[in-house]
Amino acid sequence: MEGGTLAGMSRADMLSLALSLGAASMSLYLLLAKPRSGEEREAEPAKRSDKKESQVERMNQVERLIMERGKHGTEDFRVHVLARGTSTEEPVAELSLWHDIPLVAEGELFNFICEIPKCTRKKFEVATKEGATPIKQDTKKGVLREFKKGDIFFNYGCFPRTWENPRLVHPDTGFPGDNDPLDVCEIGLRQIKTGDVRQVKVLGILAMIDDDETDWKVVAIDAEDRWAAELNDVDDCERLIPGTLDLIPGTL
Repeated sequence: MEGGTLAGMSRADMLSLALSLGAASMSLYLLLAKPRSGEEREAEPAKRSDKKESQVERMNQVERLIMERGKHGTEDFRVHVLARGTSTEEPVAELSLWHDIPLVAEGELFNFICEIPKCTRKKFEVATKEGATPIKQDTKKGVLREFKKGDIFFNYGCFPRTWENPRLVHPDTGFPGDNDPLDVCEIGLRQIKTGDVRQVKVLGILAMIDDDETDWKVVAIDAEDRWAAELNDVDDCERLIPGTLDLIPGTL
């Protein structure tokens, strides 16, 4: 160091000074920061729980309106969801199904976003790279995609606020995630419209490998379905509605 100025400092001296200043700043923060009491620490989980409950209650009060834009059977077709509160004075705003809908619903139920209604075959999906994440028909090499084996026999969609990490190799599959929201196969009797959000009970999960990527398929049933009270896991499915689960890998 020459004359104590930064201009005369070597790179090693500057790094040492930076580390010293950082340590001093942290020490000062720890000395001056007000320690949290036991009551404050205990109150934090309760605050998070209250926030989650209020969020679920608020979403239950929102009226969701499905709006279609573009022409069916084209790459421009989109399914948007608009949200309107209980008051007529509240403005209508576009809702992101992926970001704005909470994952957890009431009790032990989850919110399911339907992309592809049962008894149809067009491959609709949440457009995760578009603003407000509307639902669009998937394409491959410029061609709109459909299920090659025909109509599917379950409602197909995803869970909001989920994502399969493409940088995480799962030990059970040996492959990374597919960079998409977590897929859901809803096996109830009702046909659910594209863009509809339903509360579902989770029954199990299947791991599928597609193009060297792990593609999880959650098996669920609409909470208001005739079978919902009697189905609690995949064993119940095999016992009460045999063959239903076989349709999932056989179709996808």
